[in-house]
Amino acid sequence: MDTLRWILLLVGLVIIAVVYFSGRRTRRDVVDEISSADPVAPLQRDEPRIEVRRRHPEVQDVDHELSQLSNLIAENRRPSAAVLEKPAAAATVATPAPAKPATATVAAAQKPASAVSEVKPQISRPAPPPEDKIIVIYIMSPPGGRFTGNDVRRAVEMAGMRYGNMNIFHRLVDPDNQDSDAVFSLANSVEPGIFDLDTLDDFSTPGLTLFMQLPGPLNGITALDSMLAAAHIIATELHGELRDQSRSVLSKQTIEHLHSDIIEYQRRQRLARATP
Repeated sequence: MDTLRWILLLVGLVIIAVVYFSGRRTRRDVVDEISSADPVAPLQRDEPRIEVRRRHPEVQDVDHELSQLSNLIAENRRPSAAVLEKPAAAATVATPAPAKPATATVAAAQKPASAVSEVKPQISRPAPPPEDKIIVIYIMSPPGGRFTGNDVRRAVEMAGMRYGNMNIFHRLVDPDNQDSDAVFSLANSVEPGIFDLDTLDDFSTPGLTLFMQLPGPLNGITALDSMLAAAHIIATELHGELRDQSRSVLSKQTIEHLHSDIIEYQRRQRLARATP
């Protein structure tokens, strides 16, 4: 900024000097013209009288410029008050504001060193065993028909099931031991799901429910095959129809899916037992 100011100042001095000397030549021309005029010639009434001692307008302008130039030089020699008080506004604007750190960084900086470096130990917990699994097969009567109580009892006993706990029928691990565990059971498909032997003559139902629970007393696949065999016997004797858990017709694909499902369940069960 100081260099530019001095350049402008020098250019101004040159211009003022040119104007000044041009003005001096003009003044000399006027003086010479007056001096060469006839001194005894009378002055014309209509012509203005020229005074030799009167300053030419251009000379007055030059003097005024010189006065302003002197003042400008004096001001440039004195330090600027704005410079002494504070830096230029442009410099303040150009200074970038410090960037704020990210929130996560601030939070980490505010934490003590122990909290930042602390690592919680991972507690090894055994995998929970798989929940109990229920397999359900329905035996439904033909549309509009019903199974009578005595027919149900005869068909169920032919499938090797005995009346017992909870007033329903069971296939026991040991058929000769009433207290042995049940492999699968059969209930009435109508609530409350029980059978009353004293009223079987008057009893009828639209369907029966075979079900087994895993884990059970036997291998899951063995128990499923045994329940499927009993279901076929009962459905054949009652002229009923086998359906799956969604009440759809029990197909070979559904039976294969049941086998795969039980195999996967037993695999997860073994894995849970093996986990320390």
